[in-house]
Amino acid sequence: MTATNEGVDFPPPPQVRPCIFCNGLVMWPRAQCPPCFQRQVGLALIVSRDTRLPLFYREYEGSRHDSKLFSEVIDDVFQSMASAVGNQTNMTVVFDKGMNGGEHIAAIDSWSAINFITTCSTRYSEDLIHVSLDKFAPVDIEHNKQLPDSDRLLAWRIKGEYWGQERTVVVAYNPFTA
Repeated sequence: MTATNEGVDFPPPPQVRPCIFCNGLVMWPRAQCPPCFQRQVGLALIVSRDTRLPLFYREYEGSRHDSKLFSEVIDDVFQSMASAVGNQTNMTVVFDKGMNGGEHIAAIDSWSAINFITTCSTRYSEDLIHVSLDKFAPVDIEHNKQLPDSDRLLAWRIKGEYWGQERTVVVAYNPFTA
């Protein structure tokens, strides 16, 4: 049977009524209602690298920005990590540039056994984007070694003062995104 109008009964189009899930504020079929379609749940999850078991989790509204939650749970997260692996063990937290505001960095710095890796906006150090590629070296990973020289990921490691302390900074240059 072919999908033509001849001899085939197509279901009627869905009725457009107020969505009951949005208190009748939106006139869309349920499956297409933008507020319902975009409902999300966020999950903050810390997992042990060794056992792959969760050390901490917290569910939160999908419409809530991660950085707002970060401020509320950072101490709980670090306490959970410390109780699982011990206070004397160095731990590393990895987060994106949406979380690297001064208050978040200060919260991490208050824990002596916590290190961090983050991406950084050029607003923190605009001079780093004007450095000659002569200072950069190819990143020593197998995939990079297999690429032609012109396609290799390059990196430059320096120290500088960021967020009030001396930090190690790695600046990366990717020719595909430059």
